[in-house]
Amino acid sequence: MSDPTNGAGVPSPEPTAPGLQETVPVATPPPVVAAAPATGAPMGGRVGKVRNPWAVWIFSLITLGIYYLYWYFKTNTEVKAYNPSIEVEPGIATFAQIIPIANIISFWNFGGRINRVEEKAGTSERTSPIVGLLLQIFILGTGVIYYQMQLNKIWALHGNQPEGTAV
Repeated sequence: MSDPTNGAGVPSPEPTAPGLQETVPVATPPPVVAAAPATGAPMGGRVGKVRNPWAVWIFSLITLGIYYLYWYFKTNTEVKAYNPSIEVEPGIATFAQIIPIANIISFWNFGGRINRVEEKAGTSERTSPIVGLLLQIFILGTGVIYYQMQLNKIWALHGNQPEGTAV
């Protein structure tokens, strides 16, 4: 009688007929498919920052408009990143905020850009540039509150949540 082990305590492989090979099925992993981003979302993550609209307004007042210029630049950058078909140079749009008359036109146009982002996101609500402009001119710059609230709704559609006291 023969020993079924190879002497080291390991069972010997079963002999096979000449010309026959034992095939072992190899499991192949499923193909990796990148998840498609939500409508309008740029690849690679976050689409815009959810900010506290009242904090934006208060910081703008406290800093005598310096934070407002920062906010205006950042939000225009986010809008352009979300919808590349929007033609805006955030630096030029921000610079326009310190030039009389140009600041009014630029703020009006920003409301229109937010409107186009809402359209691309597929929301039924639309931002009114006239409401934003009237709030900005006649009620102590509160147009930033209105515009930031509208942007927050879009960013929330993509799962963005406020970061603590996000401003």
